[in-house]
Formats: sequence, structure tokens, C-alpha cells
Amino acid sequence: MILSEKEMAAIKDLQTQEKTCVEKYARYSKEAKDPVLANLFEQIHREEQKHYDSLGQVLMIVTASSTVLRPPMI
Repeated sequence: MILSEKEMAAIKDLQTQEKTCVEKYARYSKEAKDPVLANLFEQIHREEQKHYDSLGQVLMIVTASSTVLRPPMI
């Protein structure tokens, strides 16, 4: 898969946003005094972590495939 620089930047930006969400929901789950609310925040935290990980996998695949597909520099 080959992506433009703009597409790569967008994916990296999305990953940064997901990381922020992961950190916030982890903190919220620890700070919540209501166990139901703490559980909800923990569930959201796990979902956001999946999103973050998925974007990381896309970046790894794109990076690996673009390395293979690049013509050698002469």
C-alpha cells in the first residue's frame, strides 16, 4: 500500500489523537468514584487503545511496503 505524504500525516495525526483519548479515559477510569462509571471509562479506554494500535499497524505496513517498493537509489 502506498500513501501520499498528506495521507501519512493524517494517519499520524489520528494516532496522536487516539493516544490522547487512551490517556484521558485511563485517567478517568482511575479517578471515577462510581464503579459503573469507572467500568465504562475502562471499556472506552480499551476501545481507544485498539484504534491506536490499528493505526500503528497501518503505519507499519505502509512503511514496510514502501521500503520494498522503492526503487534502489543510484
